[in-house]
Amino acid sequence: MGLGANWRRLWAADAISSLGDGAYAAAIPLLAVYFTRSPAQVAGVATAASLPWLLCSLHAGALADRYDRRRLMATAQIVQALAVSIAAVTAMVPGGRIWMLYVTSFALGAAETVFANSAQSMLPAVVGLAQLEAANGRQYATETVAQQFVGPPLGSLLFAAALPATRSLPFWLDALTFALSAFLIGRIYLPQPAGAAALAGPGPASAADTAAAVGGPTPARRPMRHDIAEGLRWLAGHRLLRTLAILLAVTNMAGQIANSTFVLFATERLHLGARGYGLLLAASAIGGVVGGLASRSIVARLGTRRSIILGAAIGAASAGVVGALARDVYVMVACMAASAFSATVWNVATVSMRQRIIPDRIRGRVNSVYRLAGWGSMPIGAAIGGAIATTFGLRSPWFVAAVLRIGVVTVAALALRPALFAPAAAGAQTPRESVPVAT
Repeated sequence: MGLGANWRRLWAADAISSLGDGAYAAAIPLLAVYFTRSPAQVAGVATAASLPWLLCSLHAGALADRYDRRRLMATAQIVQALAVSIAAVTAMVPGGRIWMLYVTSFALGAAETVFANSAQSMLPAVVGLAQLEAANGRQYATETVAQQFVGPPLGSLLFAAALPATRSLPFWLDALTFALSAFLIGRIYLPQPAGAAALAGPGPASAADTAAAVGGPTPARRPMRHDIAEGLRWLAGHRLLRTLAILLAVTNMAGQIANSTFVLFATERLHLGARGYGLLLAASAIGGVVGGLASRSIVARLGTRRSIILGAAIGAASAGVVGALARDVYVMVACMAASAFSATVWNVATVSMRQRIIPDRIRGRVNSVYRLAGWGSMPIGAAIGGAIATTFGLRSPWFVAAVLRIGVVTVAALALRPALFAPAAAGAQTPRESVPVAT
């Protein structure tokens, strides 16, 4: 069953910007290493990039429920194009400093909070509830190919080219892809603008909520803090999503503990240069592609809850193996592929579940609270990872990440234990999960 012209435009926009993101992801840590060899300062780039999820996510979610989500997405991409242009100039200027990358990374992350919250909230209106796993799975697979297969080798090759001036090329490429993505998003047309799906769910919709949902002018708005508080209360009252948000926070913190100094681990312990680092990122993406393409079948066969536990278990095992055994590129590729597979299965299962459960009129706000918990822990993890690597060595963060992820598996198995003993269908989304669960 096709997903429609609007989906194809959204998919193309995502694929194009993901290509630039992949080039940027490989080039920005290499540029950071060009400025400094300090693990703490290199980890600071990842901290700055993820900090907006802690500071800006709640307001981004409120915006997604107040305004046309497509316009928010397009505007965010334009802001990101401008921000990444700063990184391009920084790479070209002889007197560039690491703090300049902190500013760029924070600006990109702030715009990303608006884009991601709006995109997740809009998707059910684009493809319908029945196609969410298919749409999310294909999107994650495409993002993986662009961000990890194609983008990183391209970014590292451009960065490592003979002329020093070419260090800016990966960043100019990313800026161009953001601009193209904004153009395609602007061509998405829905009969009712994003946010205009039926105002289902518990509680009456206010006049401001209703007007914002259909994209029209709104009456006098209540303060944004009231909108944010509504999203907080809704998630706090939903036992299942509240638990998953906490588990995501720990998982993402563990991932950043390991990944914040990964560029140093690859270049100093595995003895890879800039080109080899990009190729390592690309090769490891195999698991993400497989996970994206197979996730719909996995969820259909195992159920949503069992799929979540499976993803968490594979992620924990891969982090432990890296810490204990990864002394050559081949073991590292296998572990990173397994980690990417597990992350994609987890994401498709949990994101599709949230898109079904959360009513449209507050989807942006609840998603923003969920992401605040899940992504707000990332700068904390990046800072911890830098400190651990500085004190105990570059392999130590992987052991810490493995321990934390084992805890996630344990809690997930306990919290979702009915899925372990019920038929597979019981692990899938049920009508009872469409309303808040009392604590």
